[in-house]
Amino acid sequence: GGGGTDALRLASRAPYWFAGVINRSGSVGPDGDVLYANLAKTPVAYVNGATEESGADLAPLNALGAAVIEEAGSAYAPSPETLSALGEWFGARQRDVVPTELDFLIDDIIYQSCYWLKAARINRRATATPSDADFPRLKGRVDRAGNKISVETTSVYDGIWVYLSDALVDMDKPVVIEVNGKERHNKVVRRSMQDMLENRFYNNSGDCGIYTGLVYIDELE
Repeated sequence: GGGGTDALRLASRAPYWFAGVINRSGSVGPDGDVLYANLAKTPVAYVNGATEESGADLAPLNALGAAVIEEAGSAYAPSPETLSALGEWFGARQRDVVPTELDFLIDDIIYQSCYWLKAARINRRATATPSDADFPRLKGRVDRAGNKISVETTSVYDGIWVYLSDALVDMDKPVVIEVNGKERHNKVVRRSMQDMLENRFYNNSGDCGIYTGLVYIDELE
């Protein structure tokens, strides 16, 4: 029910916290309430109970390639067959703990959960919808061979934090960080136990990684 919608809403705002999300016959929410683009790499399963009073429009989830599991009875009392299908789906999920590519929309910086990339502030129009070109967004890519991180920002200002570890780059060598096509950093980043302990609480990444270095890039264009 409403809990299914809340699960999708939460997963779409903190997409890197979860290996997957299951909705049992709940509404899938309107665009803007659920940031569907952020679920592109988060597996979704929907249990479609035949006896529920109202079904959901599954078009957004079908577009994401979500697994729709048909339940002949109620999704709140799933049959052994449905439980087996859910168990198989659940067991196959595995979250990438060190992703080399990130791409996510941000409607509120308080709820952004983004592994090694975080916006300081965003400029979101009151009428902006997730499909608009100026909706706040961060994209990041790691080039391990070049020891380089490339970032693209949309409607993000003040600055961004880039969290680093040896799982992403070689911290014994200069780390190149390019933002919106311009090189903004090119030097060795020291490993710091203090930074590691502090960013476990302040980068809002949950259990998404341990980072021993931090670079702040300010004055974004």
